[in-house]
Amino acid sequence: MRNLIPLLVVAFPALAIGGESNSLCTPSEKVVFSCSTTSGKQISVCSMGDSVRYRFGRPGNVELEYPTAKNFTPSSFEYFHYFRPNEDRSSLHFDTGAAEYTIFTDSEVAKKTAGVSVKVKATGRIQSLRCAGAAQANWYEVEGKVECADEPMNTCQ
Repeated sequence: MRNLIPLLVVAFPALAIGGESNSLCTPSEKVVFSCSTTSGKQISVCSMGDSVRYRFGRPGNVELEYPTAKNFTPSSFEYFHYFRPNEDRSSLHFDTGAAEYTIFTDSEVAKKTAGVSVKVKATGRIQSLRCAGAAQANWYEVEGKVECADEPMNTCQ
């Protein structure tokens, strides 16, 4: 059995790094949020040092990155977290000017949903893109790096 573990790590490198290869985060970044959609695209929020980035697309073909390189400020995002027994909701909101994005995880008893919601400002149209499976969520990684949303019941600090 001891000889099998190094073989698994060589054959399946994602096991060696905790499965973080299923994100658009670079090896030097921490995964805040990541999941795959039914179309095979990925939704990822990554952090490194004091900065946070949102990426959407496929590995090697990122369709949207926010904020652009070196334009991060803590006010680039707003974080919301609400918790009570049997309910846990977290979201990260940002505005590109043309659209508003909200990356979210919602858990209520046994029902769990995660994904991104996009509101196009010109039309008012809202579209949600859900995760196809379980999302990796480490929301604590944004605490202290982004602003807390000014909303009732927000436990963000």
